Amino acid sequence: MKKVVVTDRFSVQALALLKAHCDVTAGEISASDLNDAEVLVIRSRTQITQEYLEQTPNVKLIITSTSGYDHIDLDETQKRSIIVTHTPDANAQSTAELTWLLLLSLARQFSQTQKMLQTQNWDRKALNGIELAGKTIGIVGLGRVGSKVAQIAKAFQMKVFAYDPYKEDSDFIGIERVGYTELLRMCHIVSYHVPYTKETHRMLNRNLFEDMLDGMIVINACRGEVMNELDLLHGLEIGKISRLGLDVFGKEPLDPKSPLLSHPRVVCTPHIGATTETAFENSSLHAAQKCLDYFAGKKLEDLLPYDKPWWNYTFRRS
Repeated sequence: MKKVVVTDRFSVQALALLKAHCDVTAGEISASDLNDAEVLVIRSRTQITQEYLEQTPNVKLIITSTSGYDHIDLDETQKRSIIVTHTPDANAQSTAELTWLLLLSLARQFSQTQKMLQTQNWDRKALNGIELAGKTIGIVGLGRVGSKVAQIAKAFQMKVFAYDPYKEDSDFIGIERVGYTELLRMCHIVSYHVPYTKETHRMLNRNLFEDMLDGMIVINACRGEVMNELDLLHGLEIGKISRLGLDVFGKEPLDPKSPLLSHPRVVCTPHIGATTETAFENSSLHAAQKCLDYFAGKKLEDLLPYDKPWWNYTFRRS
């Protein structure tokens, strides 16, 4: 039987599916297991580096049960002719819903309301909630997650703008297509849903503040390094950013002394966009099916790297 090594959390149902057709090792993994593995099934905790791949000389396929893939050295896998694929459809809904958790919490200052309840100091006049109906929201990246965020925004009667250079005009039904700078200049709220690549590294930074609408709400539920966190704090200080919602950070876990955690206009969650029972089950099953398709000689989808990078020549980087 074909040797498969599962390095991280995996659903019971998906593991049973794999074990019915393959020789599977999960849990305690030895050097011998890695040496014999033909397929690795991973999550973001497993960093695929040159050093790691030296332990897996027989690996032909790596499947990451995640939508993000910045934990994989794709240059190194290509050098070794290793096929790499991911499961981008599995957690799109859960991440979109988490985006709205962040936005609604900021709009109604949820963290402050909890402090009022705990201290019994119901100083409601200190709250400055906002209604979302009629507001403009800009979505950077109209892919699987971004398109779902846009759909929900329409239900809130918001005006939706989006920037995505690789989508067809037909994907922008009910959404106004704009450039990145134009989006920053006109939107009250901007939410980022792009993969992290060298092209999207810190695509929001202080060099773009002059192009931004004052008092913007910023949401990041994709990857931390898409933004410069120090610049975000500066944006809060000078009023370019009025409220900030983050599920992801440049370094995780976030330092408990980070000023982001104590800032009254910031809501943080610990990278839980994909942390739902449904998303976990779906990502595991999708990964298991990709493994079985590979051994059956079927064509694999969602191969990495993609042909086109997520790119914009006009980004001014810090």
